[in-house]
Amino acid sequence: MRRGSEAVQGGARVRAVVRGAFGAACAVLACACDATITTAEPCAARAAAGERPNVVVFLTDDQRLDSVPGVAPEYMPQDLMPTVRDALIAQGVSFTQAVVENPRCCPSRASFLSGGFFSHNTGVLTNTWPNGGARRFDDRRTLATLLKRKGYTTVLIGKYLNGYNQLGGSDGEGNPIPPKHYVPPGWDVFICVTSSGDWRAYEIVVGAGQKRSATRGVLLPSEASDLPAYLEEAASRGFPPSVASYLLSLDPANLPHVTDFERVVAVRAAKDLMRAGNAPFFINVCLEAPHGPATPPAQDRDRLPGFEFRSRAWGEDNVRDKPRDVREAAELFTEYYAGRLHLTNDDRLPDEFFADQLRCLPSADRAMADVLGTLEGREEWRERTMYVYASDNGLLWGEHRLFDKGKPYEECARVPLVIRGPGIAPASVSAPVYANIDLAPTILEWAGYAPSRIVSDGMSLTPLLTDPDAAWREEVLLQVYYRGAHEDIREPGCAAVRGERWKYIEHDTGELELYDLLADPFEARSRHGDDGPEYADARAHGAGIIAAQRGLTALTDRRRDGSLKAGFVGVPYEITLPATGGTPPYHWSLDAESEFPPPTGCEAGLPPGLALQDDGRLAGVPQSEGCYEFVARVEDESVSPQHGGPQRHVRSYRVYVGIE
Repeated sequence: MRRGSEAVQGGARVRAVVRGAFGAACAVLACACDATITTAEPCAARAAAGERPNVVVFLTDDQRLDSVPGVAPEYMPQDLMPTVRDALIAQGVSFTQAVVENPRCCPSRASFLSGGFFSHNTGVLTNTWPNGGARRFDDRRTLATLLKRKGYTTVLIGKYLNGYNQLGGSDGEGNPIPPKHYVPPGWDVFICVTSSGDWRAYEIVVGAGQKRSATRGVLLPSEASDLPAYLEEAASRGFPPSVASYLLSLDPANLPHVTDFERVVAVRAAKDLMRAGNAPFFINVCLEAPHGPATPPAQDRDRLPGFEFRSRAWGEDNVRDKPRDVREAAELFTEYYAGRLHLTNDDRLPDEFFADQLRCLPSADRAMADVLGTLEGREEWRERTMYVYASDNGLLWGEHRLFDKGKPYEECARVPLVIRGPGIAPASVSAPVYANIDLAPTILEWAGYAPSRIVSDGMSLTPLLTDPDAAWREEVLLQVYYRGAHEDIREPGCAAVRGERWKYIEHDTGELELYDLLADPFEARSRHGDDGPEYADARAHGAGIIAAQRGLTALTDRRRDGSLKAGFVGVPYEITLPATGGTPPYHWSLDAESEFPPPTGCEAGLPPGLALQDDGRLAGVPQSEGCYEFVARVEDESVSPQHGGPQRHVRSYRVYVGIE
């Protein structure tokens, strides 16, 4: 939604901006205009007048909120990120209740890169095809292309979107672009790291893009011989020369640690852009750390000896109040700590993996320190540069006996967010904001777009920086989508509403959760079944918001194995495939693009004699017994403000046919 709209999610109320120390930080946005300015509002005003600030975005991967200095000193080490602590948190505005709407890597990143849209409007619902991944992202209108319209030089370094290795297409002249060569529209410089799990043996896609069309890049190290000619041509279009020389100097047999590579490229890009005077510029540094495999650089491997994590709701004794998928996953909890199951492709126990994630943070901090030092070493750049530091989502470390992300719990959804720069006084803001969806329209406003012209599901954060009494939304919507294949049935989707006190969760299975976050911040006891007017009011309020705002979701019968009701040979059969959210009516069809693995023990396709209708009715007379698995796609009547198409969701369905 646009800032200034009356449709403020969940209503609006005055929220105070609390001055003082930061209580939760991990995304830093610093807008620097004029050192004499005492509020952030003149920064946006100057942008509208044509004096647009530079923007540098640092995005870490799977970084937990409590790993940031100052958030959890009682159980987390505090010396891993001194630049974040001293140069950013201590001097910035901190948003202590920031979340990401869909806590998985690709959906979260797509929401930011799109310009600030919910997952159901980007179409990137999960990390993988057919409901997500890079191929599902429509890159014709993005933050990069919008900034190009305002004259920005745009640079992306590091991780792009999950599934990038499968992304191909064609350039502006119709020439094919094979996978691992795709340079999206809008990026003048595209240095994409594609890691196969080894942070010393990765591939790099080097590209010099176009404003409106994709282009073909060069893949390193396999095409190193093509790189000199490519960079010579790119130099004529402003490709940073010291970045080019560094790429040409790389030894494919001895690549630097991936975070060190990203750091050096970012510093060189910043220096080259400063020398060329190509302001304004937008540099997006997407660090691999601390995502798995979480391989620390040599200088950090010996940190945190004997680290153990036993805080928050780790190893929760009683998960009977949680939905079935959580209860079933929790049964395997002790297997990981006994070494019979592993979180990674090696034999590390959970605590060692968690420690390695923390050990990766100093290298990310050094990257920020070097870029900050480069740009802030000269006053004219210090006064016209904006910095962003964020994480795409958090990660469970055994809370509720779970590992991984993609859950509606605090450890997955909450990420830190800080805005820092000359003229912005240190503060702490408790309003519920989206770190990715709200951040994008904020950047666009500072780049000179009038708030009334910014099309986004987010709200520019400018009011909260300029007015302690600014009206704001009271709660945020969280969504997690079922990935679609039948084997994913143990990870159903959900929608949740998170406010200052209550978090209400509706699962695709029909199960509910309700948490009083003030009394139970670690979500150890769900109150969804408790009696009393306050619980009933919280359930009704959350259910109403989800009914009005949830994205389109294909459902299935609520059987334990996720299958539809069984049929019998020669007996008429009819069922309507269920869906929720989006904008009805729904339209169903068989999907031939899913690329799900072949079903195990079942035949692929509809049972002979059955047909799927547009309205979702699966009807007919089964002709042969067996197990059948088919893939269906549902679309609604909405029109996405990001890509112009409807919402869609794809999932597999299983039907058993017997003989009476």
